[in-house]
Amino acid sequence: MHPQRKYSLPAVPVTKEGIKIYERDLGLNVRSLRGKAVLDIGAGYGKFQEECQELGIPVIALDPVYRNPKKVSECFEAYLKVARNRRNKIVGINETLPFRENSFDVVLSNCSSFHYLYLNYPRNRRYEMAKEMFEEIIRILKPSGEARICKVRQRSKDRIIYDTALKKIAKQSYPNISWKFVTIVISRKLDGKKSFGFEEYLVLHKLAKGVH
Repeated sequence: MHPQRKYSLPAVPVTKEGIKIYERDLGLNVRSLRGKAVLDIGAGYGKFQEECQELGIPVIALDPVYRNPKKVSECFEAYLKVARNRRNKIVGINETLPFRENSFDVVLSNCSSFHYLYLNYPRNRRYEMAKEMFEEIIRILKPSGEARICKVRQRSKDRIIYDTALKKIAKQSYPNISWKFVTIVISRKLDGKKSFGFEEYLVLHKLAKGVH
C-alpha cells in the first residue's frame, strides 16, 4: 500500500447514480454480484449501494467526501441523509485503498476515480497516478477478480494513459492481468431531442496464478 497522501475533497459528491446507470455504463448485471465481495470506488451519494442492499447484495462504498459530510449538507439534503447512514461507507481514495490484498471479487468505479485524478493532479503526473490507482485496484482484487471502470474517453489521451500504465504494471508487478476497453452507445436528450453518443468502459481482470 502506498503512503497516505493529502488530498482535496471535491466540492460535492460526484456519483449519484443507481443500478440502472451502473448497468448501462459498466456493462454490468447486478444480480451477478450476489455472494461476492464488492467495492464501489467514488460511491458519492451511495445510491448504488443502497439499491443493491435492497436486493440483498452488500456493497462497500468508498469516497473521500464521507470524511466531511457537513461540507455539502447545506445544498444536498439527500447526501446528508446518506452520510449519516455510515454503514459500509469508508473514507478513502483510489491511490491508497484501505483494504488488505485479495479482498474483493469485484471493484466498480462509475464516473469517479478518473475524474478525481484529473481534478487533483497536473497533466504531467496523470500517468504516474493512473499507474498507482491501477496497482491498488489489482492489489485488493482476489485472483479471478474483476474491475469495471468508466468513463474512458474514446480515442483520447485518457485511453493511452490507462493502457500504457497497465502494460507497465503487467511487465513489472502483475503479469497475470488482462484488460479490454468496451465501447457502448448511450442515448441522451438535449433540448428535447434524442441523440446518441459513444462511451467506453474498462474491464480489468486479475487472473489466478498460472493462468495467462
